[in-house]
Amino acid sequence: MKNKTYRILLLSFVSLMGKSIFAEAKPLPDFKGFGTVNWGTKRYKFTLFKNEEKIEMGSVTLRHKLTRDRVILTDEYLLRFEGKPMSLNMTQVCLKDKYLSPVRIDCKGKGSDEFETFKATIKDGQAKIEGQRRNGMMKIPQNGGGIREQLFWVTEEGILQRILMDGRKQIDLQTG
Repeated sequence: MKNKTYRILLLSFVSLMGKSIFAEAKPLPDFKGFGTVNWGTKRYKFTLFKNEEKIEMGSVTLRHKLTRDRVILTDEYLLRFEGKPMSLNMTQVCLKDKYLSPVRIDCKGKGSDEFETFKATIKDGQAKIEGQRRNGMMKIPQNGGGIREQLFWVTEEGILQRILMDGRKQIDLQTG
């Protein structure tokens, strides 16, 4: 169970990591004094690569909101695996730093043990987790340490085009 919760936390950090263009890691700009950033609401296709097979699983909608001192990310995963529908709605409250360091994550999952419902409060490299199946403290990476390779493709205008996580999960911007 610890591994499943850890994987969900790592999945939630996808949008919190530095961006890269052509696999060159670059941190996000520091949001302090940035004024407004408008990433907007974007919908992405979620694909899994398993045993050299490409499996289109569904969609991910990514949203953001800026407050005076925080960035709020809202992710909605609507997936289907082996005929079974799964969903995950996640809200992440992050600092306005170059890592978008999370301070709170609220996650509501349905349809799979992989998508749990929990709340996490993050402070000093520790996440206090309160969930359906697990409660307690978990050590987490604060600025990307310990997370498997993640690649981000971003246009010059700052629009996220693609994410590749651990070589198996791909998220692509849907156009049209």
